[in-house]
Amino acid sequence: MSKYGSHPVRLWTGLCEEKHINNMGSAVWLYLWMLGRITKEFDGKGWVLGGKPIKDTEIIDYIGGERKRLIRWRKILTKMSYLETVRTPYGTIYYVNKSKRFEWVQGQKRDISRTKEGHLLPKNGTSNKINNKINKIESTPLATAKRTYLEFVKLTEKEYATLIDRFGKKNTDNLIDNLNDYLGSKGKKYKSHYHTLLVWAKRDKVFKPYQEEVKLPERPEIDPEGAKRVRELINSTFKK
Repeated sequence: MSKYGSHPVRLWTGLCEEKHINNMGSAVWLYLWMLGRITKEFDGKGWVLGGKPIKDTEIIDYIGGERKRLIRWRKILTKMSYLETVRTPYGTIYYVNKSKRFEWVQGQKRDISRTKEGHLLPKNGTSNKINNKINKIESTPLATAKRTYLEFVKLTEKEYATLIDRFGKKNTDNLIDNLNDYLGSKGKKYKSHYHTLLVWAKRDKVFKPYQEEVKLPERPEIDPEGAKRVRELINSTFKK
């Protein structure tokens, strides 16, 4: 079992059809990793970790293997339209096409409709009672399962993504490193490491770095006639 623990993932039996087996091959393991980390759905696409950029090392740290294997699997899944990717300076954003992760609950099919925040809305006769059940299922275990960062800091993947969004990855990793050293040296226990990091960030005035675009002043165009007059003036001055 991975050091990050395990959690159940709902799958459609159609994934076992021959066409998917031929299309994916061993890349199905990366596909399953993506399915297990879908936190919301919009327009039939599953957002992996809510659209957070994911570095290759984060995936390899979980599933193991070499980076070239990850790249090969990703190419297969994007080529066969199982995944869509967006490359950013901070990692790759992943979307799972036709994920249908939240479409069945206790045998009842439902039409997914959500607010901008990702909350479920009743539609086509779906009752609020069913929606409440689904919202409860969506909140566990992935949203509440905590990973251990370094040795002692425990955060959910959503909490970690939120910290990066607020403070940037470098600042977030520095905060985690400081909290990890403090917990290891003092033996302190906190109810929520996430909120502790927020308090520390506020105390230390940590902000997300902002790279302001610096515009260099435009070089003025040289007026040939003006330059000529200046030279004539300088020459006449020195002759006198």
